[in-house]
Amino acid sequence: MYDLGLGNISYENAWVTLNLSRYPQLPILSIYLPALIVVVSSWLAFLLPEREAGTKLSIGVSSFLALLMITAYAEKQTPKAPYIRGHDLFFGFCFATMFFSLMTHIHNRIFGMQNVTPSGKPKIRSCSTLSWFLLSLFLFNALYWPTIMYISGYL
Repeated sequence: MYDLGLGNISYENAWVTLNLSRYPQLPILSIYLPALIVVVSSWLAFLLPEREAGTKLSIGVSSFLALLMITAYAEKQTPKAPYIRGHDLFFGFCFATMFFSLMTHIHNRIFGMQNVTPSGKPKIRSCSTLSWFLLSLFLFNALYWPTIMYISGYL
């Protein structure tokens, strides 16, 4: 029996109830939104002409480094866990799409010179490639966010 200092009343058991809640706005504004902006801005290189290969590569590499810094910030702000977390999947998708966009630029640069029309213009359509990347971003987020919200208990 523990005396809680309440006079002659003593209790054998004591219960403490803690109601904890999270505010998802901070991670969305400080981690997810900047990462999405960096990824989409790296895809804007698809709108540049094919002769701007150096510019496309520099945009891709600098975007990749910016996403790496956002990932490092996210890792520093979240607790360590021995399993895959939700933002690990999100950043994995971001890195994969940026890697594939860089590989698309390199492929277009190497093989694009061989696929030229008689007027000298390349046959590769970068806007259709950009639309595939945007579609993949939309589909991933359409699956990712409802799943994360359901697991977190917000839905």
